[in-house]
Amino acid sequence: MEEVDSTNHEVSKLRRKNDSLNRKCTRMREYVKNLTSKCKEWEDTYIEKENVTQVFQRKYETAMFKITELTSQVNSSDSLVSTSSQNNSRGVSLEEKENMVSQLKNDIGKRDRKINSLKRRLLERSVTDENLVGTL
Repeated sequence: MEEVDSTNHEVSKLRRKNDSLNRKCTRMREYVKNLTSKCKEWEDTYIEKENVTQVFQRKYETAMFKITELTSQVNSSDSLVSTSSQNNSRGVSLEEKENMVSQLKNDIGKRDRKINSLKRRLLERSVTDENLVGTL
């Protein structure tokens, strides 16, 4: 009889342990399931942020190319002014020279405004894109 009680006690103990391990296994499955869904969310968010970053990088490169191009045009206009004034110092009237200089200054001013506008737009877009990336 004592042996049967001991066996019953051991069986009861093993059942409790089995139940406990089953609950633990269930909790672990839920935990892994939650981690898997978080990883999937992170992956999706990462892909979106990467795409936004690449778009921003292309816009930045395009804007920098335009700025370089405009700066080059301004510099070439400056060299044209000096070359033009040297070549035409004898054959052009003072009024014509002043008109040429005035026109070139206007052109340079327009280009400077365009460069500043592009820089401002680039800065605004970078702030907007950073805010967009922050919300993803």
